[in-house]
Amino acid sequence: MKHLTAIDLAAGVVRGLLAQAGIGPAQVEELILGQAIPAGTGPNPAAEVARSAGLNRHAAAFTVNRGNASGLQAVILAARSIQGGEVTCGLAGGMESSSSAPYLLPTARWGTRMGAAPVLDALLQDGPPPPPISPTGPPQPMPGEILPMGELAGDETGAAGPGDGAAILLLGTPGVLGARTPLARIRAWGQGHGAQEAIQHALDRADLSLPDLDLVEGDWPWAGQSPAGWGAAGPRINARGGTLGLPHAAGAEAARSLVALTHQLRQPGFHRGLAVALDGQGLALALILETP
Repeated sequence: MKHLTAIDLAAGVVRGLLAQAGIGPAQVEELILGQAIPAGTGPNPAAEVARSAGLNRHAAAFTVNRGNASGLQAVILAARSIQGGEVTCGLAGGMESSSSAPYLLPTARWGTRMGAAPVLDALLQDGPPPPPISPTGPPQPMPGEILPMGELAGDETGAAGPGDGAAILLLGTPGVLGARTPLARIRAWGQGHGAQEAIQHALDRADLSLPDLDLVEGDWPWAGQSPAGWGAAGPRINARGGTLGLPHAAGAEAARSLVALTHQLRQPGFHRGLAVALDGQGLALALILETP
């Protein structure tokens, strides 16, 4: 996908999502997208996505950067807009094109004379630290979770490393989808120092405990390991492979975890799940979803 920019990827996903949901572009009032390596994509890349996808020119659009947690932060901000009555229909998620990340010439602006000049890779200069290689295989997506892009079939995955992708969710007040039933609803979210504290804050706000969760999609360095103290009675973690088996599209991966969780909750026997992501600075975000 190296010929596709992050804006191309996200705009394609927006168009596909709206067509699948039966929502007209003019109905979308807000677009919030996370991006961790925005160098070279222009001012406010989310606004460019809105324009490319044909959204109403009056729709608000802005970009957030919280490292690997960018996509989850975007969804939480969109949920706050809806809860506050500012928006009835919005889109939120994340995007990244590691293939398009430029090299930087920090001394060139004021003249580089004889001798060597530093050339910095934006992937390393601006991006969050990449995770370690996952010991497990690539994630197994659910039907309807992947939108093919160009010649890709949607199942070309590989070991963790710099990657490209976009993941976007449609959020709205009751009735936005008309007679159609939403895939899930947001119950609560939380923030904390590390994954366990963020998860506990989300559970406290939802008046739930760990056994109330069926699934957890975790974007954290210890991949398939259970957080300390969960034990065998805890929820299933990264049941279909998690994030670390995919190429590392930093701004999109937390939103991708949420998309994967949403589709997994449609399976019989599952009702409630949680997505969690680390922001690269020691803080984490967690969000709880429920099926209707």
